[in-house]
Amino acid sequence: MRLIAFKHRFIVGWRHFWRQIAKVIRNPMFLVLSIIGNAVLFLSSLIFYLAERNVNAAVNHFGDGLWWAIVTMTTVGYGDIVPITWIGRTLTVFLLFTGGVLFLSFVALLSKAFLEVDLKDLEKEELRREVKDRLGYFNFRRIAQRTNQKPRPTENYILRASR
Repeated sequence: MRLIAFKHRFIVGWRHFWRQIAKVIRNPMFLVLSIIGNAVLFLSSLIFYLAERNVNAAVNHFGDGLWWAIVTMTTVGYGDIVPITWIGRTLTVFLLFTGGVLFLSFVALLSKAFLEVDLKDLEKEELRREVKDRLGYFNFRRIAQRTNQKPRPTENYILRASR
């Protein structure tokens, strides 16, 4: 029985997770960040290739420049391709900062999507409690109706005054 309950919770959580991922992907800011990130990646790899191709023995074709840009932007830094020229080094610093900012921007979008859901759930729960508290004296009438008893006006007034 516990395994079934765990499986149900896992499936519900998994669906919730992918629903939020889809929500982030549909966000226009995600598209803007993706376009900016890809443009910076390809332009910097082209500039790096043009600046380093005749000087750096590790840069033989555009693919090497693209590999360097990906490794640098993701802050992995394997060290197999190292810039030699001042243009390459300046570009490296720029890509390191740009990669960090883009990564944090994507994390912020994802966090916002998950927090919005939690806040909406909390607001719904708070609204339920408030309605229940404000209309609590009607519960006495419902209980009396279920038991086929007529509520007495004094009991209704006492219950309402105690809140």
